[in-house]
Amino acid sequence: MFESGLENQGINVLVAAPQVAEIEEQVRPVRFLDRAGIDRSHCFDVRVRLICGRRVAIAFKYEEDAHRDGLAELLQTIAQQAFEEDANGNRVPFADEYRIVTERHLDGIRVRNAEMVVECGSDFDEEGQAIVRDRLAGAPRSFALGEVGRMTGLGSRGFRAAVALVQAGIVEVPLNHLIGSATMVMNRLFNS
Repeated sequence: MFESGLENQGINVLVAAPQVAEIEEQVRPVRFLDRAGIDRSHCFDVRVRLICGRRVAIAFKYEEDAHRDGLAELLQTIAQQAFEEDANGNRVPFADEYRIVTERHLDGIRVRNAEMVVECGSDFDEEGQAIVRDRLAGAPRSFALGEVGRMTGLGSRGFRAAVALVQAGIVEVPLNHLIGSATMVMNRLFNS
C-alpha cells in the first residue's frame, strides 16, 4: 500500500538503484521536541541502507506541500534529535542523512526506467541473468540493449535479463535515456 503515487514511484526508483542495499518501510516514528519544546513524532516513508552502509531517511512529499509544511526545517530539527539503540546497545543517529524527495526528483524517464527494471527483475530469471553475465564478461564496454538477445541466443528473455541486471549495477543506463532495444548502455563487467 502506498500513500501516494509519488511514494510508489520513489520506491520503484530506490528498488532499481544499484547503490541501495535495503529499503525499510513502515518505519517506526521518531520523537523530537519542536521549537516550543513540545514532544512530537514524525513518520518517514522509508529508511534506506546504502551499499556503503549509510542510512538515509526519506520523506516523499509533493514540492508545494513540503514547502507549505516547512518540511526542510522539520528534518533539520529531527536530524539533531533523533537517535535509537543499535544491536550492541549503543546510541546512534536514526539516519546519517535526511532527504525530501519531490516530483522534481522523479522525472518521467527515471520513473519509467525504474518500473521496467523492477518489472524485469520480477521475472526471477536467475538462469537468464547468469547467461547474460557470462556473455557480458567478454562483451564491449558499451552495447545496445537489443543486442543482448542475439549475443546470448535468448531473444527477448536476454533483453529482460539485461534490464534486470541494471539493479545489480552490471548494466548501466545513461541518465535521461529511456530503456529500449536501441539504448546504448555501459557494461560494468568489461575487462573485469
